[in-house]
Amino acid sequence: MTCPCPPWFPNDGSPAGSYDWFGGDVFPPVCHKNDPRPRHYKTEIEYTCPLGYVMDTADLDKTMYPESNTLTYKCERWGDWSPAVKPRCIRKSLALMLRLRYIRVYKCTSRLAINCTDDPYKIQTGPGGIWDWDGKNKTFTANVTYKCPIPGWGYPSNGKSSVVSTCQANKEWSIDHVEICERTKLVRKLVRIFSAFSFPVLPCETAPPDAPAGGTSWYNLKATKYKCPNGYNFDGHHYFTYSNCTPAKYWLPRQVPKCVREYIQSVKLVNRHWK
Repeated sequence: MTCPCPPWFPNDGSPAGSYDWFGGDVFPPVCHKNDPRPRHYKTEIEYTCPLGYVMDTADLDKTMYPESNTLTYKCERWGDWSPAVKPRCIRKSLALMLRLRYIRVYKCTSRLAINCTDDPYKIQTGPGGIWDWDGKNKTFTANVTYKCPIPGWGYPSNGKSSVVSTCQANKEWSIDHVEICERTKLVRKLVRIFSAFSFPVLPCETAPPDAPAGGTSWYNLKATKYKCPNGYNFDGHHYFTYSNCTPAKYWLPRQVPKCVREYIQSVKLVNRHWK
């Protein structure tokens, strides 16, 4: 997973700082095709404000992003930078005013709401969508990002590839339903064009086979990898197995082999040997 070009300071009159990405350029980043600079998952970039300025974190969680003249961005697994705001430098006095305003607003709203009562809308992670909830955070103003992991796919109602759900003051999340990602109209049109020339088209339109009970799966456009729970193996002493997305746009095999306890497999081998 690769993130887009890193964010840069806005052109709104506020001073631009610097960053430490690949040598610490002070100019807006320009990314080219096959750019060697790192933008992969877990890449971190630290932005720094000039002397006398701090990062504007008024819209971010103060426990995670306290006042500082630096702010670290991270390429997340959904293919975008976090936090989801542009780096912006403000004077320390303005930062204090924004912080006091945040405290007053939070104290006012916290009398009515502290956490969301329910979990955010849950989805099955796979080609139909991914999300970044940590399984615990339901605090007021917490954000959960849902995203289509496959390029060219989006939500059927609006064509967007990502949506954000926020924990609101009424203790409810701003989104109570997330659609399953599908190919956009443009991608479907291209598929029809390329199909006319008998070119193989990936990925498969349906989800891959389910993982075995208690096991694990790793989705990929061309092949999904599976593993049995600890103490079990696929029949035949295989620790891993795969289901491949064929050019005919279906998964093969359509079902994952059953998981068998390791000692049962050993007994089968012994019986086979003595026969």
